[in-house]
Amino acid sequence: MELDSAFLHLEHLPAKLKIAVAGCSNSCTHPLVNDIGIIGIARVALIQENCRHCLKCIKSCSEGAIQQDSHGDIMIDMEKCIDCGDCISACNHAAIVCEDRNYRMYIGGKMGRHPRFGNVFGDFATQSELIEQVEKIIGVFANYAQKGERLGSLIERISIEKFEQLVGEWQPADQLDCALLDFQFTDLSLNEMSL
Repeated sequence: MELDSAFLHLEHLPAKLKIAVAGCSNSCTHPLVNDIGIIGIARVALIQENCRHCLKCIKSCSEGAIQQDSHGDIMIDMEKCIDCGDCISACNHAAIVCEDRNYRMYIGGKMGRHPRFGNVFGDFATQSELIEQVEKIIGVFANYAQKGERLGSLIERISIEKFEQLVGEWQPADQLDCALLDFQFTDLSLNEMSL
């Protein structure tokens, strides 16, 4: 992923900012407890006419998201599904297929004295969309966080709704400039801003 090259030059942020990327829902890099966490996901689709009722998909689903109804049809509960794709691998008959691959982003996670899981920020289809959102998040973080305040603490202070609004309104520069961000951070009085 191009995150390293896109944001390596950022050194003068209000506090440390950790980004974790995981290729699947096993989350070995702990993306839910980092400031920005990204997980590769596989959205599934069920094609009933291909189903042979072997029930391998049910056995493969650790979340209990796949069940067999009273008529014998397989049903996927999308509220329980974490988009891991294990059922796709288990199905030998192409009854469960990958409908779409995306990146799911979490924001505001952290460990330490006051741990918190990140909030789901959204699903993004391409790396460029993802990088654009990360740039906006870092821009808002650089301009609204207090010195030493981590991203999760900023979100708790102003609310996730306000943070999402600020990110949606943020107009990223062609490239985030560390000196500019440092100037904006040190010269803006957060007490004067209406959040």
